Amino acid sequence: MPIYKTKKRDTRTYLDRMEDEKDKKYEQYSSKQDPIKEIMKFQTDRLLHNQEYDSINEATSIIEEVLESIGFNVPKNKRQQLQNEVLSFVSKMQELNITEPMKELTIHERIDAHADQIVFNIGAIMKLGYDPTLVLNQTAKEINSRLGVIIDGKFEKYTKDHPNYKEPYKADYTKSKIK
Repeated sequence: MPIYKTKKRDTRTYLDRMEDEKDKKYEQYSSKQDPIKEIMKFQTDRLLHNQEYDSINEATSIIEEVLESIGFNVPKNKRQQLQNEVLSFVSKMQELNITEPMKELTIHERIDAHADQIVFNIGAIMKLGYDPTLVLNQTAKEINSRLGVIIDGKFEKYTKDHPNYKEPYKADYTKSKIK
């Protein structure tokens, strides 16, 4: 007489099942390395974390990277001009009533704003079809291989004509593509 087996019924909720599927997909794409710790190493090895926090300087650095993401380079000798333009832009936005001045921000509100930027950047990387963890691993490997000096609170890489120049690792983002 044949023995019939029934499939065990999955009693988890739909959301629980979807969460498990998401976890499996994420594990398939993510590295076990901690890129945040590697990027923190870049900051601490160069004592960048000891620099005074300057919101305009931080915003200028972020805008410099935004410009790079849309195909524009800001030469080092134009960085101060960019910072002046950032200040001018903020004033212009207030004049046009596009922005409203906020009360003095607490440290937690500033952290929240920077964390939100990370969230948007992770989304942008994923929209391009790449795994943010693997991308950051490649980025960390590249920045940690660079040599340079701190100028006006910003790490400046040595150029090829500098006596201490050493060819840095170049991030290979092909290894970061979501399969």
